[in-house]
Amino acid sequence: MIHEVEKLSLKLKHHNKPVLSIAASPNYIWSSGEDYALTCYDRRAKKLLKRIRMERISSSISFTEPYLWVAGYDGYIKCFNNEMKIVSKFETGHSQPILDMAHNMGATATACKDGGSRCFLQTFIL
Repeated sequence: MIHEVEKLSLKLKHHNKPVLSIAASPNYIWSSGEDYALTCYDRRAKKLLKRIRMERISSSISFTEPYLWVAGYDGYIKCFNNEMKIVSKFETGHSQPILDMAHNMGATATACKDGGSRCFLQTFIL
């Protein structure tokens, strides 16, 4: 199957330092950056919906309806609802920053700067 790729229809500039991670759904685009910001852009309204400053850099984000999962340099994974409020927080046990994360509703896997990776099965109950 061949998919046609749309031409560039949107160029966002919501960070003042490099963007580290991006996630998208049909209605929203989220991004995190070295400026400690986590942003949510509303694709329907064509505007920045929310920008929050995190305590630590968020290095990886993942969206699984209806939650945004955010992994950061603090070793935690945080779960946000549609209003970008934290509804869950999970300590991973990593001793250094989380560099990447993959998430679905059955498992979450993390990769850490210390060379380690971890997989958590059904750990998030909301």
